[in-house]
Amino acid sequence: MKNPSTTFPTPFDEQRRLAEVYELALVRHACAPVFDDIVQHVARHFDVPTALITVLTDDTQYVHARTGFDMGQTPRQDSFCTHAILTDRIMVVEDATQDERFEENPLVTGETGVRFYAGQPIHGPGGHKLGTLCLIDTRPRELSETEGETLRVMARWVESEILLREYRRNHQRLVSARDDAEREAMLDSLTNILNRRGIEAAIDEMLAEGEATGEPVSLLLLDIDGFKKLNDSLGHRAGDLALQVMARRLRITARQEDFIGRWGGDEFILVAHCERDEALVLAERLLGAIRDGDVMFEDRPFPVRASIGVATSNMERQNTRTELVERADRAMYMVKESGGDGSRFA
Repeated sequence: MKNPSTTFPTPFDEQRRLAEVYELALVRHACAPVFDDIVQHVARHFDVPTALITVLTDDTQYVHARTGFDMGQTPRQDSFCTHAILTDRIMVVEDATQDERFEENPLVTGETGVRFYAGQPIHGPGGHKLGTLCLIDTRPRELSETEGETLRVMARWVESEILLREYRRNHQRLVSARDDAEREAMLDSLTNILNRRGIEAAIDEMLAEGEATGEPVSLLLLDIDGFKKLNDSLGHRAGDLALQVMARRLRITARQEDFIGRWGGDEFILVAHCERDEALVLAERLLGAIRDGDVMFEDRPFPVRASIGVATSNMERQNTRTELVERADRAMYMVKESGGDGSRFA
């Protein structure tokens, strides 16, 4: 953040005020349509050609919403609003050519030809002045007491919309943080694929979709062959490496719409919307990927192989996750008993 310029007056709480301006991100983000509606309503009500909602940063006045002449931003030292935020009252300049603060201001002497200005400071949720809601005319005029009260009410309207906008931003941040936490809670920290909780949710979701669409769901349960022997001979770090390699090979072979997860220990599950024959083809593709090269651990190679049991939902009746897993588990153990490194349908 730059230091405020010394060529214009600043409020006593300038540093805290600037902190709130930047925290609210009113300058970086596009103006919400409601702010355009407000300035159009204000201009019509007061019968002025120009109404603005301004935000003052360290050296620039940004126009957050406007109707009237085209002004996106101006140097803060030329801004009438720079003076308006010094108090909580409406600042009224009936004829700028007669005011020593503004008689040589380029907004007065230039093409814009500002004569009349009335600005009510607007506050952020933290209580600091962000800028103003202001009226501008190219002819001198007065602001009655009733009109002043109306401008204050309309400024409070702006403040309430800023507060509502901030509530929404905070809500979105909380939802995003919650979603990130939920995703984190459903990932296996070792393999970076779904953990048991995550894959259970995926199976339930796909079964529900299958019931609604009539599309079958196939579940492939994979178990690493000889995993205990690997742990006993090379240690748990080698076992962890085997799990990571298995997850990586499953991930690169699975289709984009499939879900894969670590069921527990050395067991993995892939769940897909497909019928029996397609699931068996997918199982053979997975076996080929799993066999693709030995794994090196401390200069010692070891193979990774797996047994796969396949189960497909019965479209004539309701299926449950537990039933599908149990059927795939029985088929997988039949592969184990036959020597492993293969697949079988339940």
